[in-house]
This record gives sequence, C-alpha cells and structure tokens, in this order.
Amino acid sequence: MEKWDYRTVLNWVATAVCALWMGVTVYSQFFDVDPNQYGFRSPEIEQKMKNCSGSFEQRYKCKEALIIEKGHDSFLIWISKMALVFGPPAILLALVRVAVRQRENDDIDTFNPPPPASIKKRKVR
Repeated sequence: MEKWDYRTVLNWVATAVCALWMGVTVYSQFFDVDPNQYGFRSPEIEQKMKNCSGSFEQRYKCKEALIIEKGHDSFLIWISKMALVFGPPAILLALVRVAVRQRENDDIDTFNPPPPASIKKRKVR
C-alpha cells in the first residue's frame, strides 16, 4: 500500500466532511419540514386572508398582495436553505485548496536569485 501524501488525505477528509454536512442539511432543510409552512395555505396566511374585508376588488387585491408577499418570503427562505447546504462546503473546499497550495509552496524553495549580470568589455570609440 502506498503512502498517502498530505494533499490526498486532506482532500479525502474535506470531501467526507462536505458529503456528511450536505446529507444532514439536505435532510433537515428539505425532507424534514412541514409542507404547509411554506405554501399559500399555511395557517398564518389563511388567517390574514380571512381578515381581508371590503368589496370584492378590495378583498382580491388584499389576498393577492398576501400571496405575492408570501412568494417573496418563500423565495428568500429557499435561497437561505440553499446557502446553508452549499455555503459551508464551498468555504471548506476553498480553505483546503489554499492550505494545499500553501503546503506545496512551503516545500519548494521559492528564492531564486537572478543570475549575475554579464561583464563584457566595452569598446570605446
């Protein structure tokens, strides 16, 4: 069995941690939720719609405004869920990439002095 280098081990550990994170957060953010919580039939929206009063047009505009507001809120909620799922793994992989590059740069002697200038005899006219 060959010896694993620093880069390979770090990449595998980071990949395993990211997969575990994504599995747990996908389950908790997408599968283990109440479906009525994010839809237009949630109890809070139903209660607000019952409070709409006035003529048919006024009730229609009130309910339409509530539905549009809920749609905007739902969009922001889902964006935050996606950021929670993909954000930390992306940051971790970026940090691993920086660490691997730094480690590779530490192993290499980066100081290369320029070659000395050539000394040529100059012709004088």
